[in-house]
Amino acid sequence: MLTNNNMKMKKIITIYLILFILPIMVLSQETTKYIESFYSTRVINGHSSELVPPGRLDFKIGHRMGRINRMETFWGLDQATSRIGLEYGINRWLMVGAGRNTSQKMVDGFIKFKIFRQSTGARNFPFTISWLSTYAINTLVWTDPVKKDYLTNRMFYTNQFIVARKFGKNFSLQLMPTHVHKNFVELYADENDIYSVGIGSALKVSRRISLVGEYFYLFPGQIESQFFGMDVVNCFSLGIDIFTGKHTFQIHLTNATTMIEKGFITETTEKWNKGQIHIGFNMVRLFTIHNN
Repeated sequence: MLTNNNMKMKKIITIYLILFILPIMVLSQETTKYIESFYSTRVINGHSSELVPPGRLDFKIGHRMGRINRMETFWGLDQATSRIGLEYGINRWLMVGAGRNTSQKMVDGFIKFKIFRQSTGARNFPFTISWLSTYAINTLVWTDPVKKDYLTNRMFYTNQFIVARKFGKNFSLQLMPTHVHKNFVELYADENDIYSVGIGSALKVSRRISLVGEYFYLFPGQIESQFFGMDVVNCFSLGIDIFTGKHTFQIHLTNATTMIEKGFITETTEKWNKGQIHIGFNMVRLFTIHNN
């Protein structure tokens, strides 16, 4: 028979298990769920917070046609600017990429990594925070008869924070404070270091389709000269993402034709209100190099 002391001890142990041990056991079984905000590593022209999955290779083709308000070029279809690139996921925190642009014959490379990932569950964090650093070099034939053709004059760099959050199941938003450095500028009044802030968004309308938008605000007073005789304006783009599994198709309207930060942030000159808009697309094909 159990004595009164034994019965009291049994009750104490039972209460202890209920109040302390069982909650710890339940919490220990809770997993962390990581949240992705965008289908692709690009919103439209600019980068998204996402990375290529580890061991995967993205083959990207970007295409920007001529102005849709010019009938003599068949509403822009006779003209094109393009970029071909490769991007590789090293691990779930790090990716690298490189590409070749027809605009100014630019060769570019970049590194992007995630500092934090938006998550729920055992580990709860409200944002995805990524860092992007890019490098580009102009390979056009040097035509300036006065200035010497130094290699450093052809180099450009970009550094960017990407802070993203997915709200609910269907809407994502990100901010992109950006710094672009040009080793060589046309006029002494121009700044070598140019600062801007971008905003990107995605609205999921079905399981495989999202509406996307992107805008980069260039802080005034940094660029005094004109680019090819036209004033530099802010880059604005709207589009749609179609995800088919291993392919992502991004179709959009934009006032920029260059697909690297140095171009679409600091050299966009065409205006939406004058019909100076370009139809463009990004086509992404994902290949598996190795399984992790």
